[in-house]
Amino acid sequence: MPLDGLTLHALLDDLDQTLRNGRIMKIYQPDRHTISMNIRLPGRNETLVVSADPVYPRIHTTDADWENPISPPAFCMLLRKYLEPSRILKIEQHGFDRVAQIIFEGMAPDGSPCEYRLILEIMGRQSNILLVNEAGIILDAIIRKTPAEAAVDRILAPGEPYQFPPDQGKKDPSLISHDELHTDLRLADPNLPLWKTLQDTLQGLSKLAAEEILFRAGLDPKVLRADTDDQDWKNIIQAAQRVVGEVTQRQAGSFITAPKEDFAAYDVTLYPCEAYPSINQLVDFFYTGRVKKADLEQAKSQLRRVLKRHLERVEKKEGLQRQTIADAEQAHTWRRLGELITANLHLISPGARSAKVVDYHDPNLAEITIELDPMLSPSENAQAMFKKYNKAKKSLDITLEQLEKTTAEKHYLEETLTHVELADSVGTLQEIKHELEREGYMKPPNKGQSRSKAAPVSEPEKFRLGDGSLILVGRNNRQNDNLTFRTAAPTDLWFHAQNIPGSHVILKAEGKPTDEAIIAAAVLAARHSKAKDSPKVPVDYTQRRHVRKPSGAKPGFVLYENFQTVIVDPHTELKLDKLK
Repeated sequence: MPLDGLTLHALLDDLDQTLRNGRIMKIYQPDRHTISMNIRLPGRNETLVVSADPVYPRIHTTDADWENPISPPAFCMLLRKYLEPSRILKIEQHGFDRVAQIIFEGMAPDGSPCEYRLILEIMGRQSNILLVNEAGIILDAIIRKTPAEAAVDRILAPGEPYQFPPDQGKKDPSLISHDELHTDLRLADPNLPLWKTLQDTLQGLSKLAAEEILFRAGLDPKVLRADTDDQDWKNIIQAAQRVVGEVTQRQAGSFITAPKEDFAAYDVTLYPCEAYPSINQLVDFFYTGRVKKADLEQAKSQLRRVLKRHLERVEKKEGLQRQTIADAEQAHTWRRLGELITANLHLISPGARSAKVVDYHDPNLAEITIELDPMLSPSENAQAMFKKYNKAKKSLDITLEQLEKTTAEKHYLEETLTHVELADSVGTLQEIKHELEREGYMKPPNKGQSRSKAAPVSEPEKFRLGDGSLILVGRNNRQNDNLTFRTAAPTDLWFHAQNIPGSHVILKAEGKPTDEAIIAAAVLAARHSKAKDSPKVPVDYTQRRHVRKPSGAKPGFVLYENFQTVIVDPHTELKLDKLK
C-alpha cells in the first residue's frame, strides 16, 4: 500500500503541526478496526481517523461523516475512560517505520497527570491500534494478540509491556552515512533487483519510493544490482538523499494518476502525477473515497445475495404455479368427456374399457374413443370425469390467486434489488435492510445483541430546474411510498419507468408543467430504473391523484391510470441543480 514510512513521516509531521494541543472531546469506533476522535482546537474542530483496517490502514483528519454503533465497543469505552478529556502533546513516528504514536496528556486513575500513547502499527493485515500507559504497559489493543497467536517475543494484550515491531535490520534513511549505504549496495546480491535491495536496506521505502530513487539516478527502475557500478551507486545515494530531504522538509503530496492511482510525500517523476498542497488532504482524499466505496459495495453485496436468493425461490414457485395453471386449464376436457359419456349411457356396456361416441362439440361430428375404468359403471365413469373437472377448476382458481401474490412478490424483490444497485450511500442501504427485516426477508439482530445504529429517515433526491420546478426522486421503497402518498400533492405529476423496476419521481411545477420539465422528470425516472443503461426508456406519467396503493400491497407497489407515456434517453444532459 502507498502509506509507506516516508509518506507517514511527512503525514505525521503535518498532523503534529495541525493537532498539537488539541483537546479530545469525544471518541467513537465506527467499525471493528477504526476509531475517530473529535478534537477541539482554537476556533475550529477536527476529526482524526485512526484505522488498523487490514486493507486500508491509515491516519488522517477528515470532514467525512461516520455512522457509529449505538453501543460503543469495549476498546472505544476504554479509550473514552483514559483519553476523554485529554490533550495531544505530540504526534510522531518511530524512526521511519510504519508506526505512528499520538502522545496525550491525561489523568491517571488516582487523578494525577500522566501521559498515554495511542500507537498505530501499519502492517497490512497485522495492523493494530494500542493504548499504552506511561510505564509502557499495554492497556488494551483493538485486536489482541495472545501468546498462541503472537510471535514468541511480542504479545499484544492488556498488562503486557509494549515492544515496537522488529526493525528487520533496516537503517534510518535520514541517519545512514554515505559510506554505509555505498557498502550495502556494493555487497548486495547481484541477482536481486536494485529496488529490492534499497527497500531491504532502508526504513520506510515502498517499492514506489525505491524505484523513484533509481529513476532519479538515471537508471531503469527494474535494474539488477549486477548491472550497476560504483558511479551508479553514488548517483543512487544522492537521489535517495534528495527524496528523503523532500520528505523531511515539507508536507506536500504527489497524487499519481497512472498506471494506477497512488500517492507519495515527495515529487514523483517516474509517473504522471498531480501536486497536492497537503499530504494530509491527499491521504484523506485517497482513502476516504475508497473506504466509503468498499463499505457501500460490501453493504450492497449482502443485500444483493439476500434478494437474489429470494428471487430464485419466487421464480421457481412462479414456474410451478404457471405449469399447474396450464394443466388446470385443460379442465374443460374432463367436463366434455363426462358430458359425452352421460349422453351415450344407453350405448355403453357395463365393464367396457372404452367407448366410441360422436363428439357433438365437433362441428364435423367426428367420432372419438373415450378410455373407461371397467370397474366402474358407465354412470360412475361419467361422475369420475366430472369430479376431475371440479378438482382441476378449483385448483385453477386457487393457483391463479397464488400466482397473483407471487407475481407481486417478484415485482417487489426486483424493485428492491434495483434500489440496492442504484444506492449511493450506506444510509440508503441501511433503510433497505431494515425494510427487508420488517418484511421478513432478513432476520433482525437477536435480542441482547448490539445492532447498528438505525438509519435516520432519509430524504429523496431533490433537483431544481431553471423555471423553478422541483423534481423529487425516491431512492428506496419507503421513500417511494412517502414521496407519492405524503409529499406529493394530488395535482403533482408522478413518473415511473414503464413496466420496469425503478424509483417514483414527482414533479412539482410552478404553474402548468412545461414540456422541458416533463422531459427532465422522465429522464430522471429512467436514470433511476433498471433500464438506466438503455438508449430508449418508456416512462409513464400521470397526476398523483390517479395513483393508488392496493390494500395489503408491499412497500413501493402502486397502480395507476389515466397516464401518458414519453420515451426518453437516460443519458440526456439536463440543466438542473441538485439540492442538498
